[in-house]
Amino acid sequence: MIVPLDHIEEGLSINIAGSDNSLLEITDEEVLEYGESKIQLKEGCTYEYKISNENYAINDTNGIVTTSKFNKHCGTISPNIYVGKLTIQLQHSNGIDKGAFTIDVQSVKSDYRKDYRFMLESITEKCTELIMQIDSPVSQRFETDYEGDSRTIYQRFSFVKSIIDSIEFEEAIHKIISNPTTKWQSDTEEKDIRNVRRFGQKTIKQLLSKSNRTALEEDHFLHREYGIQSVPLKIESIRKTESTDTAENRFIKHALQMFLYFCENCKEKFVSYPAAQNEATLLINKLNGFLSMSFFKDISRPNSLKLNSPVLQRKSGYREVLNSWLKFDLAAKLIWNGGDHIYDAGKKNIAALYEYWLFFTLLDILKDVFDIEPKNINELLLYENNKISLNLKQGKTVALRGVYTSTSRKLNVRFYYNKSFGGGKEYPLGGSYTTTLRPDYTLSIWPTDIKESDAEIQELITHIHFDAKYKVNNFYELINTVKGEELTDKEEASLLAEEKEESKGNFNNADLLKMHAYKDAIRRTGGAYVLYPGEGKNDPFRGFHELIPGLGAFVIKPDKDESGKEALKSFIVYSR
Repeated sequence: MIVPLDHIEEGLSINIAGSDNSLLEITDEEVLEYGESKIQLKEGCTYEYKISNENYAINDTNGIVTTSKFNKHCGTISPNIYVGKLTIQLQHSNGIDKGAFTIDVQSVKSDYRKDYRFMLESITEKCTELIMQIDSPVSQRFETDYEGDSRTIYQRFSFVKSIIDSIEFEEAIHKIISNPTTKWQSDTEEKDIRNVRRFGQKTIKQLLSKSNRTALEEDHFLHREYGIQSVPLKIESIRKTESTDTAENRFIKHALQMFLYFCENCKEKFVSYPAAQNEATLLINKLNGFLSMSFFKDISRPNSLKLNSPVLQRKSGYREVLNSWLKFDLAAKLIWNGGDHIYDAGKKNIAALYEYWLFFTLLDILKDVFDIEPKNINELLLYENNKISLNLKQGKTVALRGVYTSTSRKLNVRFYYNKSFGGGKEYPLGGSYTTTLRPDYTLSIWPTDIKESDAEIQELITHIHFDAKYKVNNFYELINTVKGEELTDKEEASLLAEEKEESKGNFNNADLLKMHAYKDAIRRTGGAYVLYPGEGKNDPFRGFHELIPGLGAFVIKPDKDESGKEALKSFIVYSR
């Protein structure tokens, strides 16, 4: 497939070749909807390329492109597990960078776009809920800083985009336009006196005093009975009309204008990020499309924001926009210290985002199962120098503590993110028998009347580990190949292909071995489980596939149906 590079040099192009169905060309509608390149690669595949001009070569800093040792204008592109916008820099033989072009790398999972948007929106919702629980950030007002680092601004833009660039938000706007709240207002108009049907006090006064009059005949009722010799040709009449210029509709228009202002400021900061700038442009066009509707033309600027209005808080459409605006006001100020894995010039690290999303999902499940509100949940947010940051980062332990009261005794419950279990420690100390291990999530439970360190020594603590694996598709099929059964030729070929995939960064058999390592190496471990968004067998556990006691996997899909969450919740309830 030939990609033209006329923007770098007229007639310049790059020819990219791959295996069958690994090179994709999306429709113009998809280009506009998702802000992606028309030519796309697939993750995990390897492609050969050749630049039409031998004086050009690719200057790669991501380790994705390998240049041929014989011809500098040829080589291979291996995206591995990279997903998102891939920016490739071209360099002339004289060492001068001449320009860049972008190609999107698509995930092998067909629904990754939907997953990405949903998980980002869910994390935004959880973060804003946390912010609302903390007193100090809510009690202080501070403006969004558009002068910061472009990457942190892209983080905030992504949060905001997930809120307003959704089907739910668009449906809310259309509900408002189709069924708006209105008010009756009085309009004054000049009316021919012959067409006036009802006379009031003001109308009678005009009948006697208004100028531009015409004489009445002597036998006219008014002349004969009241001595009125003339009447005005026209008088001012009051007419009641239905208006959409209400306080609630003014708020909706104000909210859309604030969204637009934020996106326009972000676009100006994305000069070095063409992909992000394109995303901002698409969102700006969408918001401009809303504001250009005739419904908003007669709506004036608000004098005040009546957020306690029953219409804003209860009426369908208005309620959703108010909720989005409240989230936006906070999300536009939120910085994620660990978000570099996800927000990097258009890069979509779906696997990392799935890991972060699962943290909040597990947190909700455990809070419900153990009926506790973790005392130090506010430590997830840092508020310093008028900035709010999410303190959730890969490799950094976050412990949420609580106490569960069972039928017989009280138990300490701790939920860890990326807790390290040190290796080489002698029994009966806690940790790993072998090397240091760090599961994605660890649930630890022990009696409240003893310390955690003493519980380790006295064998009174239990650890349950979970690992997030977005790349896994069907864990149950993998399990069938490791039960010691004799493999068919097809299964043997599949396993060999799987090992090749593991070398590219995908996960299958290695996940199972890691669960064995957690279960067998970390002392006092009760179980180790894979969490993945694929397909599972419909067995009594509804997503839990038992290998041996304490090892298994759960299907947890990032969708609104909460697929698999009830199965995991039931398992934890059963295990406690």
